[in-house]
Parts: sequence; structure tokens; C-alpha cells
Amino acid sequence: IQTLDETVVQNINALATKARWGLKDLFIGRRDDLSITKLENSIPSSIITRSHRSKGLPRKTLELTNLDLTELEGLVVQGGLLPEMFEGFEYRPQQVEMLQAVATSLNDSEHLIVEAGTGVGKSVAYLLPAILFAVRNGVRVVISTNTINLQEQILNKDIPALIRVLEDGGLLQEKQLNVCTLKGRSNYLCLRRWNNLALGEALSIDDARLLSKSLVWGQDTKTGDKSELNLAGPDMRLWDHISAGDRGRCPGLVEGGCFLRSARETAEGAHIVVVNHALLLSNVLRGGSLIPDFKHLIIDEAHHLEEEATKQFGFQLRESWIPEQFDELKRWLLQTRMVVKKPVYSDLQLDQCESLIKGIEGTLDSTLKGWVSLWSVMEDLALDKRS
Repeated sequence: IQTLDETVVQNINALATKARWGLKDLFIGRRDDLSITKLENSIPSSIITRSHRSKGLPRKTLELTNLDLTELEGLVVQGGLLPEMFEGFEYRPQQVEMLQAVATSLNDSEHLIVEAGTGVGKSVAYLLPAILFAVRNGVRVVISTNTINLQEQILNKDIPALIRVLEDGGLLQEKQLNVCTLKGRSNYLCLRRWNNLALGEALSIDDARLLSKSLVWGQDTKTGDKSELNLAGPDMRLWDHISAGDRGRCPGLVEGGCFLRSARETAEGAHIVVVNHALLLSNVLRGGSLIPDFKHLIIDEAHHLEEEATKQFGFQLRESWIPEQFDELKRWLLQTRMVVKKPVYSDLQLDQCESLIKGIEGTLDSTLKGWVSLWSVMEDLALDKRS
């Protein structure tokens, strides 16, 4: 606690006090002020105000420069750069065959389907040609994986290792390759929604804990990506309240501090953009507005693509969906009721608002009962169909 910025300590104390959280006494600042500072005023300005806006990748020539298959093979055979740099690296004919097939596909702008067993070294076989092709031609290659975990492994482990090899071998200049990951918008912290929750009238202990945790994390994060946080239990459930997952229009996507906008701007200047299948298919659904333009795509774990497509292009309902949505609406009604009780409003205005709120609450209760009955009938129909 002693290492935290005074503003952060003061904010946590104010949040804990508002939520009546027992840990508030651990976060006592040097000031008695219990007001909450907006998140963008608590995060270092260099993080929030920076811009990654890019004009995109300039094409080197009008015609693509083809990859040399012999050169690529020389990187992985005995005595090549990879065996010399990585202890225990083994020559695998299947890996060479796949590497050359991927390179040929990129050279000729052709489709390619590869089935390779465990231990072939698939990542190296497609990453090596993808990296060199993207850099030499000034084009973007998108790599899609099934899970975010593999997405992060490729970004944080596989690609950095290959970059070191290629730079040491003189095939890449230092910092010549721009690489980034891009995730769905719900993975990114939203400053506006954080402020709305923190400055709202009603605040639970779980809310205060998540807000405090994200406030401390906000001092160091450069991405606003929730994978950097250790979220579990209630924190994971409440993350939606402060994430950029809301698909409504947000002013932060146009101006001001926004982690989601920053991630998208970074991707505009990247040679390699690593995404997952969920974002790739969402990009199709939204007409290509989520991922910067690309003409070269590598789909890893492609056998999972059909399942993800079913999720993205279909829809599903669960019994708890309506109750969860209504709980959120009731929370908003409670906050509204507390706001209009302030002395700035007349008795007439207060009565009008209270009447409308009660009307909405009554509608919610009746709708919820109808939903429970409808779900019961749907379950019976499903059971009849199975039998």
C-alpha cells in the first residue's frame, strides 16, 4: 500500500467508504477528501493520451516479392539458424514440407489446407514464411487461433523467439516487424464505464473491489487488456460493467482516452495481427470493421472454426438471461431513484419520476413471470421432440 500513488489510495478509500467495505481503513490517505477522481485523471497521462494512429503499411512494390523456398528450408535444416539458436531443435521433414507449402500459398495467393499431427512444429512452419512475406512486401498477415491462450503464446513466446533468430541472421532489421494482438471489445477496460460505476449512487462491495483492483492495475497497463488482471468469481462477472463490451456508440472511440481505440490503431500499423476465431468471425458479421484490411489469413486450429461459426452466426438463450438483464435494469432504476431524491428537484418532478419507476418495476415483475412460464413450455416442447 505504501508504494501506491496518493491519489490511488485516496480513491480506494473513497470507493470502500461508499460501499461500506471493511477494508477501507487500510487505505487511509493523507487527505480527508472522500471524493472519487475519474480514472483518466488517476492513470499516467502518457498511457491514456498516447496515440498509435497509423496510415497503414506502405507497400514496398506494386508486385509482391516471392519467398525463396530454398532460403526458408535452410533456416530449419541441420546447421541452419533455428537449430543453432535453439538447443534441442530437431529437423522434421513434415515441418519443412508444411513451411514450403505455406510459402507457396502466399507467393501464389492460393488457398491451402494443412493437416499436421502433434510435434510437427506447425507454428514455426507458418510463422516463418508469414513474417518474411509481410515485411518484404509491406502487407498485413492475420493469424487466427481458437483460444486467447494460444493467441498470447504466439504473440509473447513464438514470434519473439523467431524475431531474435531472424534479426541475428540478418534477415530482419531490428524492430522492423510490427506485431500486435487484437481481441474482442469486451476484453478492454472502458474509462467511461469505470467512471459511471465509480461515481454512481449505488456501489456494492464487489463493485468497490473490482474498481480498486483495476485502479491499481491502471497505473501500469499499456493495453487495458483484462488478461493482465487476475479476475475470478464475482470480479469476472462484474467485468462487463467496466469493459468496452457495450456495442453502443462511445465518444472514446473517436476522441479522448480509449484502450480499445488504441488497440485498433496499433493493428493498423502491424505486419502481423494475431486474433482469435471469435473476433475473426465477428469481423465478417460486421462487414470487416473490427480488423484492419487484410488479404492474407492463416487459421490455426481450424477444426474449431465450424463450432465458433455456429456460435457467431446463431444465437442461444438460457433461462437466466432475462433475470440477469432485469437485475441490471433494476440496478439502474435504483440509482435513478437516488439521484432524483436530491433537493435540486421539485416535489412534482420527484413524484413523476417515482410513478414512472414504479410502473417500469411492475412491468418487469409481470414480464419475468411470463418469461418463467414461457421457458417451462419450451422445455416441455424440447423434451417431447427428443422422445
